[in-house]
Amino acid sequence: MAKPKIKPKIIEALKEGPKTVDEIVSYVGAEARIVKGVLTKMVKRGEVVEEEGKYKLPE
Repeated sequence: MAKPKIKPKIIEALKEGPKTVDEIVSYVGAEARIVKGVLTKMVKRGEVVEEEGKYKLPE
């Protein structure tokens, strides 16, 4: 299962600042649909914030 490995990479990517889905996909190196699914769950849990088409870590 790739999902447990994707979440830490997403967090690592977002520590650099807000990123679009495409930027996160490039950083993580996984399929866009998988990254989008993980991001959606992270947003629902409050682990990530979506704002103006970009994702970022909550302040």
